[in-house]
Amino acid sequence: PVLPLAVVLDWFTGAAGAWRPTSGVPVLRDVRVLDKVTLPGLENEGHRFTVHGRRRAVGPPTGLEAELRNADGAPHFHAVLDFGAAPSEEATWAGPREGDDTERPVSYDGRPLFHGPRFQALRTLRGVGSDGAEATVVGVTGLGWDGTHWQTDPAAVDGALQLALVWADHALGSACLPMAVAECRVHRRGPAADSLRCVVRARKVHDTGARCDVALLDPDGTPRVELLGVELVRRPD
Repeated sequence: PVLPLAVVLDWFTGAAGAWRPTSGVPVLRDVRVLDKVTLPGLENEGHRFTVHGRRRAVGPPTGLEAELRNADGAPHFHAVLDFGAAPSEEATWAGPREGDDTERPVSYDGRPLFHGPRFQALRTLRGVGSDGAEATVVGVTGLGWDGTHWQTDPAAVDGALQLALVWADHALGSACLPMAVAECRVHRRGPAADSLRCVVRARKVHDTGARCDVALLDPDGTPRVELLGVELVRRPD
């Protein structure tokens, strides 16, 4: 098993709330995977990670640099916590214009979806095309994850990134991994009570991967989480 980017986003959000509890939910910017984290001791002694923050040397004074480090102090993930970000503009998250809009089941066959049963958050696919994709996603409640400490809904966010992988496989003909997010906006905190609508909006396809925006929408149509500028890199295998 490896440490999912969606869980790290939840940890960064929790650290931001602990450091500046009266500042609201920050926008997470420039989120990057620096070094993949494997978890060989997950079923035994476990693993210890810490989130470290420091004032930014450049840029807005309201922001903090954050890193997730392992027990030896090596950094694995990076983000900028922007507490002074302006509200996002109203975005219309329409489904893709291309592709078959018939709902169909999801196949976790290892390409592009390699996730085990506890992470199989995609329920149905709809409208996968060159300009994007749409799906139904469940979160921590639907997958039976334990805990009341979640700042976001990391299972649903992981499902959103999984849909981005499905779109990238369609657009590139190649399996990918999410390696960076330019901007993560959390509009509603905590786990989702119901299933969510997820929309991928294509931005760019290039030789080594692809870029897209992804949103998780509550049943009332309001965005719960927006992931803008998701960078997907071709898998080495």
